[in-house]
Amino acid sequence: MKLLSLLFCLIAGALAVPVPDCATTVPPPPPSPSGHDGFPCANTPKSAWLDLTIVIELSKVMSDPLLEIQNNLKTYLKQLTIANVEGHASRIAIIGYDESNATLIHGFTDEQSFAAVSGKINALKTSTVSSDKASIVKGLQLAKTHIDANRAKKIPGVVLYAATYNDKDDNDPTVAADELKSDMIKVSTITFETILGVYTPEIGKLASEGLAFNSTTTGGFGKAIATLNCVCPKEWTQLIITTPTSSTPTVYAECFKPYESEAEPDLLTCPENGFLVAVHTEKRFNFLVKRILPLLSKSTGVSVGLFREGPAATWKWHTVGGTVGYTGYPEFNSTAPGDVYGYLNTKEGWELETDDGSVARAYVCARRSCDTDNICDLALI
Repeated sequence: MKLLSLLFCLIAGALAVPVPDCATTVPPPPPSPSGHDGFPCANTPKSAWLDLTIVIELSKVMSDPLLEIQNNLKTYLKQLTIANVEGHASRIAIIGYDESNATLIHGFTDEQSFAAVSGKINALKTSTVSSDKASIVKGLQLAKTHIDANRAKKIPGVVLYAATYNDKDDNDPTVAADELKSDMIKVSTITFETILGVYTPEIGKLASEGLAFNSTTTGGFGKAIATLNCVCPKEWTQLIITTPTSSTPTVYAECFKPYESEAEPDLLTCPENGFLVAVHTEKRFNFLVKRILPLLSKSTGVSVGLFREGPAATWKWHTVGGTVGYTGYPEFNSTAPGDVYGYLNTKEGWELETDDGSVARAYVCARRSCDTDNICDLALI
């Protein structure tokens, strides 16, 4: 079909017959995934609006790195606006834990200022108990209790500093971490070396996607702040992409939601000034196919954000960051002059096709997430 269309255009050109559709309806070969994979999470520390609970292991193992943790925390917390007010300001809670206890060192109802918080950080000491073990469970459970008792118009998040991991005797940290995450509370982990000079990989597995770091990660706590503040509403799936060059997935400020009810693309409206989803890069396409489209169990065709404003216009994608031009990925068959919308159709696999928009299909909407620069409705989170 593509070959016939191209041949027709060549013949028309040789005969000097004006056929405007030829230049615009044939996708530029070869297909090459290009462009940015997603809209980045804003990272403006002064504008963060978090209820941030910092949970720190205080076992004997942490005696050496404690000073490093204190210095690191103060450096990054100084960049925040710490205050008990609404809007772009954050509240800080600090919890210390060892093998037998978890203690609230500074709470959300305590004075919220950098001076007050840094004073509590300076006073941190490792446990007097001569044990190299600690109970992450106790630390995370106290974090959940304190967050639940002091909810405000801020995004709750937890940063765990730990070196040891104990899941014996009904002491499973994954359960405590999952309780936080199931309540839309992201968890970040920063893993330190044990006495033997090794990292405990189980600690990182407690983290939400894209939020597992270790003590050698450059700017780990700073990245955690930006990503903790970058969240999607309930029932929306956040765009998270893993790249070969990074062991930590990248979290983007985009949220996707599939709709099974059918609608024509020119008649539908996506929530929160959103758009039909763009799949203009290979990683975005794969994320959609693996994570979003399986939720549409009955659909064989799904409207996406490819469009053009007329037969002679170029194809573009709607994205959270504005429109971007179609650059050949995914490849699709040459189209009829009246085709102005794109959709994914499943045959032997999901393929991009186009039509005039008169067919009602299931669809996937995309919207911007909350982040440091974008305060959104917490009733939805």
